[in-house]
Amino acid sequence: MSVILELSLPADEFELGCILDLEEMDSRIVLETMVPLEGQGVPFIRFLDDESCAFEARVRRHPAVSRIQQVADPDGETLYALDWEISEGTLFYGMETVDACLLKGVGTARSWSFQLRLPTRDHVSSFQEYCDDWNLDFEIERLYRPTSGSADKRHGLTPIQRKTLVTAVQMGYYAVPREISTEELAEEFGISAQATSERLRRAVDALARHTLMLSEDNPEIRPRR
Repeated sequence: MSVILELSLPADEFELGCILDLEEMDSRIVLETMVPLEGQGVPFIRFLDDESCAFEARVRRHPAVSRIQQVADPDGETLYALDWEISEGTLFYGMETVDACLLKGVGTARSWSFQLRLPTRDHVSSFQEYCDDWNLDFEIERLYRPTSGSADKRHGLTPIQRKTLVTAVQMGYYAVPREISTEELAEEFGISAQATSERLRRAVDALARHTLMLSEDNPEIRPRR
């Protein structure tokens, strides 16, 4: 069964991070699902600000880049296809070696985070060994199996559970000291304080069961009702 690996690493540990070099620009770049091109995986790069022209000119001059092509410009966001030399000892080379699929990557001047799909946990172990061998320093943020149905694919949450939990965190419900009461949070959703409390308990239960309690010995963890 496939697994999802979420990881982060410093920008200078990632070859594309060095190529893009966002240090001089207050920018954020999103890598989307890689597509095959002449036997090599090529990511789509979504540029999220108005400095795309300067970015494109600088990247085009990099010696490792063979092609950068603008493929769309929807809603003010510039989309590129980037083809560059992927050599042994780099992160993307390791991804290709273990048949990892890039689902999403987000980069800034200081760090990058990735969401990868790998065939099995053994492939994750092989990927870790590859990175250790090449001294690629990354941190695993989360490792889990994708879920099906209407539940949140990353955490086993229903959409309303996820929205309630995220809102609670953003408004300081879990801060120390607490910045908002259960009653005040309930007003955001137009429900009672008791219903809000029960919804949060179910959300936390599902979150723990689909992340912290996930293991090879227990492949099917069903959320409690």
